[in-house]
Amino acid sequence: MNYIEELFARQGALLRAVSRTGSRRRAEESREGEKSPSPAAEVWELAEETAQADAAATLGFGMDYLTVMLWGLLPFGVTQVYASTLREVGETRLPMLASVAAILVNLVFNYFLIFGKCGFPEMGVTGAAIATVLSRYIETAIIVVYTHTRKE
Repeated sequence: MNYIEELFARQGALLRAVSRTGSRRRAEESREGEKSPSPAAEVWELAEETAQADAAATLGFGMDYLTVMLWGLLPFGVTQVYASTLREVGETRLPMLASVAAILVNLVFNYFLIFGKCGFPEMGVTGAAIATVLSRYIETAIIVVYTHTRKE
């Protein structure tokens, strides 16, 4: 089960628990003569309990993502230097086209690597990070190669 399916399953379980717990509490409290808490308060209480359990998993996913993203810092920096220099001399088209190419690469490889399509392994959050790093390297290659091979 991937992260998104797990999230939806937990939301469904949370809603079922709120429904059962709320009905049970209202029945017990009406017998005792106490006023029952609002459904919003019950949802908030259960959401806090679920959030604490999910916080550790979310932190793990975040650490996995950031660890892979570190490999993309160098090409990102190089791209920023080249793109800003090109824009300063009036060449705005190349950085834009390289950025569009990177977005398309990221989009395609996100689909492949997150969900495991076209023979790629299902990697979830780590796959999203790998796709982003790959797109950064491709963007850098487009800008650097074009800049150094262009004859003026």
